[in-house]
Amino acid sequence: MAASGLWTWLFFAWRLGTLAFLEIIVLWLLIVANARAFSRLHPRVGVLLLPCLAWVSFAPSCFRRLATQS
Repeated sequence: MAASGLWTWLFFAWRLGTLAFLEIIVLWLLIVANARAFSRLHPRVGVLLLPCLAWVSFAPSCFRRLATQS
């Protein structure tokens, strides 16, 4: 949660696009690590993180476009 919230501040409030991009990579890695860890406990639980991973994989392209247009 903290990593997701930090991205919002980096990109929108502080307008630090490069740091926001690096942070989104960290966020992606954290989601993958969580999905793997939860999958070991119960496979269905790990699958529940896949929509979040899909969004974090797609979102940077949207925000890159936003950053280049403004």
